[in-house]
Amino acid sequence: QLHDQIEVIGSSGQGEQSYSLLQFPNLVNVELLGNTKMFLVDATQGAEGLPEIVLNLTDGHLFVHLGEQAPVLFTVQTPYASITALTRDAEFDVCHSEEQTCVMVKRGVVELVVGERREIIRAGSAAVVPEDPSLAAVICAPLPPFLLWEDQYPLTAGTPSLPHEFSGLPQQP
Repeated sequence: QLHDQIEVIGSSGQGEQSYSLLQFPNLVNVELLGNTKMFLVDATQGAEGLPEIVLNLTDGHLFVHLGEQAPVLFTVQTPYASITALTRDAEFDVCHSEEQTCVMVKRGVVELVVGERREIIRAGSAAVVPEDPSLAAVICAPLPPFLLWEDQYPLTAGTPSLPHEFSGLPQQP
């Protein structure tokens, strides 16, 4: 239901990452990993006749996979940024912690809104939005290592978080 919170609790003492799937059939699948807290802000028929889904991620990791068949207006909000899919087949990861919001686009195009600033993030790029939004940066993310990271992250709780992976990249846009 709208405004219901979903919280994925880590499985203590187990080597595997906690994993849940939020599915809107034929529209979008959202993987929730680790210790993740989010809630459903909106799931309606938008003004343009398209389904509109808005999630609010307050902590943790989401892996978003939009369906290719039916268009949907899909947005993930965090306290620091808003991420909206601009292409029908977009796939992207979003993480949020007290320190930052991270976005990595694997396929398609998304729009990142930080305050009054708008950035277009294409496949193979990422963005890091720290608590101070004036320091936000769009960076080139070498896709193969991040795809490998994404494959490993659900399997083991010992895999570093997405912000940790970004910290190893050159800090130049």
